[in-house]
Amino acid sequence: MQPYKILLIDDEEIIRERISKLLDLDGYEVITAEDGRLGLESFEKNSPDVVVSDIKMPHMDGIEVLRRIKEKSPGAGVILLTGHGDMESTIEALRIGAFDYLSKPVEYEELAISIRRLLDLQSMERDRKQLQSQLFQSAKLASVGTLAAGIAHELNNPLAVVVAYVEEVLSLLKVPPFDQPKVEEMTRFVEMIGKSSARMQTIVKHMLAYSRQSGASEGRAIDINEVINNSFLFVKRDYEKLDIAAAFELASGIPHVWGDSGQFESVFVNLMGNSRDAFGSVKDDRKKSVTVTSSLHEDGGVLIVYEDNAGGMSAETVQRIFDPFFTTKDVGKGTGLGMSVTLGIIENAKGMITVQSELGKGSNFTLKFPGHKP
Repeated sequence: MQPYKILLIDDEEIIRERISKLLDLDGYEVITAEDGRLGLESFEKNSPDVVVSDIKMPHMDGIEVLRRIKEKSPGAGVILLTGHGDMESTIEALRIGAFDYLSKPVEYEELAISIRRLLDLQSMERDRKQLQSQLFQSAKLASVGTLAAGIAHELNNPLAVVVAYVEEVLSLLKVPPFDQPKVEEMTRFVEMIGKSSARMQTIVKHMLAYSRQSGASEGRAIDINEVINNSFLFVKRDYEKLDIAAAFELASGIPHVWGDSGQFESVFVNLMGNSRDAFGSVKDDRKKSVTVTSSLHEDGGVLIVYEDNAGGMSAETVQRIFDPFFTTKDVGKGTGLGMSVTLGIIENAKGMITVQSELGKGSNFTLKFPGHKP
């Protein structure tokens, strides 16, 4: 196992030498830098597990080093040291995301304890993300099986068109001459074959993208409107069979959202699938409807509102809806992971979700995400 890397940034040589020797004795790989600028260069080059930085330094102070490190790597662990501590700088450091703030002259044992706590926390966070990724993939693959029949139907329609028009073209080719009307007819048939083939290609592409392992993705700027439209592909056939009217009121020009497109599709496929299942048990003659809207929030973020009139949930169900393995479905018809995984995906994207529901009527899910430029 490779030793943990510690980047030590301090403009006082005697302090760098003393702390680095002690860290080395504890089995760490130590990298040193004498000021903030060199420290940032070393951070990008070496990807340390922990950064220990003085605050008062020439050229660039530790607060600015912390700010720039967090901009490049939000999950980085940074411990700040200062001999000129004050409440204002402490609050600023913690606000930006410093793990700890120690006063100089620092006792090495105090620093060593802080480093071990940080490394333990990072290890637990990696384990949590790995488990979350596994749960996400399990829930997603389970939904793929549930949606398989609808996808097969979506593929069957354009495939039937392709087969029919290929036969028409072949029959025309057997009877020359090929005058202008016949050429035009064959051209129309070939164009229909091309359109139907492209539709099948799109369906297969989205199915593969959705089912692939993507839990560890670093993410990118995502067009959330496109994600919502693509997600509907997986439940469209079921909605038609159950006569569920789906309306999408998606605002143009809204910011992108940072995340993984496969994970975001999982969020909306899960919401749409839950509505489908709920409508399947509705016995009255209500007009079934699902509405999804997107808009620009007043703070520059993205607001998504998902509503259905599928009968709603009890107050107890609403309270437990995001609990792992909680499900109201019959045995064998639900894993209880869908909404728990949905919450994890939304929180990983720095978003939030709220739920309002009235039993006998319907449910409203409001999702909010920070906006990102494409």
